[in-house]
Amino acid sequence: MKVDANIREETSDLLAPWTYRSTELFELETELLFKQQWMLAGHCNDIPERGDYLTFDAFDERALVVRGKDGEIRAFHNVCKHRGGKILDQSSGRCPGSLTCPFHGWTYALDGRLQGVPRIDTFRQLDISAVALNSVALEIWLGFIFIRFRTPETSARSVAEQMAPVTSDVMPYKPEQLEPLLPAS
Repeated sequence: MKVDANIREETSDLLAPWTYRSTELFELETELLFKQQWMLAGHCNDIPERGDYLTFDAFDERALVVRGKDGEIRAFHNVCKHRGGKILDQSSGRCPGSLTCPFHGWTYALDGRLQGVPRIDTFRQLDISAVALNSVALEIWLGFIFIRFRTPETSARSVAEQMAPVTSDVMPYKPEQLEPLLPAS
């Protein structure tokens, strides 16, 4: 594998000292850089069974990744549509077939659709079929689950495109066959 360090005189200057402690710059980088990049959330074998999930928190965002009843892996914001409560608090586990917010008991199917609302008669104009968890972008590359909280406005490259330079180096390790060393909690 060749590593191109890309160190040139015009790119090797130190940053101004204020940049290391600037809250404003960090917030700008978080929104325009970090939240728009693919982040490794886990591996498909971390959630092998239907209903298995893992959670991922970064940069004031919360995501849940779940294997649906159909076997598909999906990612959603780990935020209830009712009052913004955290739906899943554990880092991983298994759902009994649905996701239930512990705050007021709103229940979502594993594909994100709202299934049930306690005391639904108190909601005058709630159309359950029109409410669902907000999706988070998800891509699987060689068994690794990547998520992205924001879609870039320009040139959103896929994980496979970004990883293309190292794919042939990684393939001999058979990453799709990796197994967790510890059981899911």
